[in-house]
Amino acid sequence: MRLEHRDHHDHQRRISISAVLVIYSATGLGAWLLTWWLTDYSPFFYPDTTPRPLPEILGHGAGAGLLVVLLSRLLERYFAWARALARRMIDLIGPLDGPSILVISLSSAIGEEMLFRGFLQPSIGLIASSLLFGLLHIGPNRAYWPWTVMAIAMGFAFGALYLFTGTLLAPILAHFTINFFNLHHMMAQKPHPGGS
Repeated sequence: MRLEHRDHHDHQRRISISAVLVIYSATGLGAWLLTWWLTDYSPFFYPDTTPRPLPEILGHGAGAGLLVVLLSRLLERYFAWARALARRMIDLIGPLDGPSILVISLSSAIGEEMLFRGFLQPSIGLIASSLLFGLLHIGPNRAYWPWTVMAIAMGFAFGALYLFTGTLLAPILAHFTINFFNLHHMMAQKPHPGGS
């Protein structure tokens, strides 16, 4: 009976992949349309900059993402607040399988980077766009504040990548890498029904 209740509870919390795709597709498309309508630049390239060579862009994007993933593991290993936050995030997200993690990681990286870096950063600046990015990553209570603070820091990091490489590809790749590996890690930590 207890296992059935837990499975039912997990099923209720399951993220709708269709909803994720719709929301982030609308976010990315909306950002692209606003950029096209209100500005004279493409959201894919930082205005008045020459993009760096593709291998460098890919290296900076993947490298930054993997560095943050490593930092996440170190924080969890050495700090109780980071472990507690990870457990809360697992409970908040609910169960995800591999294909769902891929879809969420890719669609959120593209949609959010199109909006916050591609459209907003050249218009309102690095500081304001990074703060907005972080403030839209607020959990249901104050126990999630470390997540918000980390999101603000990541907003600055993604914005710096956009400025440095001259293209949105680097922050999209970094954002995807962080979400993909951290979501897989969280799901691996999620207790299985009947486990302790």
